[in-house]
Amino acid sequence: MKTWIKRISIGVAVVLALAVAGLAVFLLTFDPNAYKDRLQAWVQERYHRTLTIDGDIEATLFPRLGLTLQGVSLSEPDSKETFAAMETARMSVAIWPLLSRNVVVDHASFSGVKARVVRDKQGRLNFQDLLGGEPASAEPSTPAEPQEPGRPASAPRIDIAGLDIKDGEIQLQDDATGRALAISQLNASTGRVRIDEPFDASVSAHIEGSTPRFNTDIAGKAVVRMNPQARRYEARKLDLKASGDLPGAHARNLTARGDLAYDGQSGAVDASALELVFQGDVDDVEGGTAAVDASLAAETLRADPRSGAIQAAKLALRAKGTLPRGPFEFAADAPALDVSANAASGEPVTARLRVAGGNAVDARLSLSGIGGNSGNLAIAQAKVAAEIKQGDRGWNVSAATPMTLDLRKPAGALSAMTGEVAISAPGLPGGILRIPYTGSLQADRSAGTAGLVLDAQLEGGKLAVTADATQLGAKPALRFAISADTLDIDKLLPPGSEPARGPAAASGGDNAAAGPAGTATGPAQAAPAGGAPAGAAASPAPSNGTAGTAGAPGAAPPAARPVQGGAGQPGDIDLSALVGPTAQGTIKAGRLVARGVTMQNLSATLKLAQGKLDIAPLAATLYNGKLAGTLSLDAAHDNAVATRFTLDGVAMGPLLADLTKRSSVTGVGSVAANLTTRGRQALALRDNLAGTVQLRVRDGAIKGFDVARALRDLKQAILGGKGGPEDVPADTARETTFTRMDADLALAAGVATIKRLDVVSPVLRVSEGSPAVIDLPKGTLDVVANVKLADPPPGDLRELRGLAVPVRVAGPYDALRYRVEWRAVAGDAVTRALERALGGNKQNDESRQERLRDLGRMLKGITGK
Repeated sequence: MKTWIKRISIGVAVVLALAVAGLAVFLLTFDPNAYKDRLQAWVQERYHRTLTIDGDIEATLFPRLGLTLQGVSLSEPDSKETFAAMETARMSVAIWPLLSRNVVVDHASFSGVKARVVRDKQGRLNFQDLLGGEPASAEPSTPAEPQEPGRPASAPRIDIAGLDIKDGEIQLQDDATGRALAISQLNASTGRVRIDEPFDASVSAHIEGSTPRFNTDIAGKAVVRMNPQARRYEARKLDLKASGDLPGAHARNLTARGDLAYDGQSGAVDASALELVFQGDVDDVEGGTAAVDASLAAETLRADPRSGAIQAAKLALRAKGTLPRGPFEFAADAPALDVSANAASGEPVTARLRVAGGNAVDARLSLSGIGGNSGNLAIAQAKVAAEIKQGDRGWNVSAATPMTLDLRKPAGALSAMTGEVAISAPGLPGGILRIPYTGSLQADRSAGTAGLVLDAQLEGGKLAVTADATQLGAKPALRFAISADTLDIDKLLPPGSEPARGPAAASGGDNAAAGPAGTATGPAQAAPAGGAPAGAAASPAPSNGTAGTAGAPGAAPPAARPVQGGAGQPGDIDLSALVGPTAQGTIKAGRLVARGVTMQNLSATLKLAQGKLDIAPLAATLYNGKLAGTLSLDAAHDNAVATRFTLDGVAMGPLLADLTKRSSVTGVGSVAANLTTRGRQALALRDNLAGTVQLRVRDGAIKGFDVARALRDLKQAILGGKGGPEDVPADTARETTFTRMDADLALAAGVATIKRLDVVSPVLRVSEGSPAVIDLPKGTLDVVANVKLADPPPGDLRELRGLAVPVRVAGPYDALRYRVEWRAVAGDAVTRALERALGGNKQNDESRQERLRDLGRMLKGITGK
């Protein structure tokens, strides 16, 4: 027996010796580079990608499988374009754990990593084939057999002792959204990585992109725990810092600290000891940049959108800084809030916003009496109180209402709003205007709907607003109706208080000419924008018959102040809010006051689609006449504005007095206008104004100039040998009456040319001369009117019978001067006097002598000798 045992032992020893010798020979002779071509061919056949390994492959087989690769790159499928590349990759795997389906990576190190990750418009990733084909279904599958929570039973256990990435570059491109980011200078390291176990991790990188905007350096560290199968991720002891350009902001310092957890299946976020700090500038705030120093702190904060649960303890949000209008402070607090699917409780939630400066704001919000549950959260009282000051005008706004919320959808309702808007200003009766109101508001984000009903008392009359919105989101659809017994826009929003918006800004100021509604919304009022110094007075109307055109819509209304941007600086006109939503509604007002103009029975139908707002029809009665017209604003085509309107049977004197604070023309008038313009600034709208304006006035007067008297003064000046009359300003005590005044204007590039002028009175006839130009961009007028005496002329003006007397009106709107071109008149008068003197009756020598004396005086007046 001993002999057999000895023989068996010797045999086993020999076999082991041979095995060890064979393994040693294999390890000494194994060349992994011999498999390089096979590996590249297999990748090409399996994935249709080109694998390139420039350097040698170094391998170890025992006690660990180890590989070192250099100069590795992998192409896109069926393309020479590189998908990923790396300069050096080192990895080693323990052999014995593989027998129990566990992957234990001793260490993995990658340097010079470059990759380009693309998602196409169908949502497919450019490395999807490397993961086994199309993405898995979003719906969880039912396991075929019991499995360990968080990991399928068939999944191998992964264990990485450490991971290092140095100097990496990753290009991220999303064709579905047009977004692209470049991550460079990527350096990352981890401790031992195991699924669903915490490990240390640190990362630093530079992120750059234009859509969205990034030019940011980040650096952070945390204790990370990941379970990709269960979609649970945690970052404990997080300390993340960033600086640079972010979407819509520039961060000098962005810091995040605390413990964070995210459940990808429910979307729940859980944070504790949370501290977020931002210091920097925020773009596009009130048309400028805001310097902001903000922080968010919470002892605990949890939100679960699926169940609607919210939990917060010692939540505090603080922000301060400087807005374009002035310094601001904001504070919000939720000391204790616990909302779940079963119950809800909490201390009052409060917030306050204060903005200093010329347009001061002090607003408070409080939510108290919290009860119910996440599906029916009841807030006994929600209160808002705001105080707004703008110059000598103030607004006090208050509102109180019970509130219900469904945090799971989310949806909510303000079932019984009550409140008041109190406007205080020196010009208001009693110094204050109070507007009490009641109403209700409902909104359901999941259904994409909202509704508003508002009833108010305004100056003893009713104001009712109803609105319903659907498809809430990027392209909402709105239907609305607004009706008011009395609506005084000048009391609610005095001239100059509104920000520049739409074509109203094109008027450039307080007293611009009215558009089709007489409310400074049509392009006609764009005429004077910036045309004269700020605050310039309305131009006086000359009495030669041309002055009436200065008061005509689209001709030369008073100069006005530009809107927004400071004195003399035109404001941008932003109609971008019109792009996207659709809307349809009506506006009715028994009495409307806007820009000093009073209208009755106003009705307008509005329709918004594809960035174009159409107001048609538009109708009202005003100043004993009627208004009818249309107006369109097209934000999708360079802020194009077009209007057609008519005024019929309007009392011109009261209309111009309310509109321009002076009445340059009286009488019963009609206006027909067809105007277009475009531009993104008030000056551009003015300078691009084009179209036609027709003015017809009957039985009226031109204020400021008496043509008949001027002709008498001209005659005396000529006959007296004193020289012609000098330029004279208008005199409001004088006027020229007429039975008819017709004027036709053509506008192009902001310049109006008087194509036809016809003024008829018992004494005079007036027609257009040359030049006859109203230059809106320059804010000047240069018009010559030819004046003739009616036949038969008055006895004291018989010498001027049949003569065309040119009267020139020229200068800036607020400093027009009037001059009779007397030398041209005197030359014609001499010729006529000579004809009468030489062709007179020989038997009437005394009459001939008188004519010769008149001729001598005329010659003396012309020559000055």
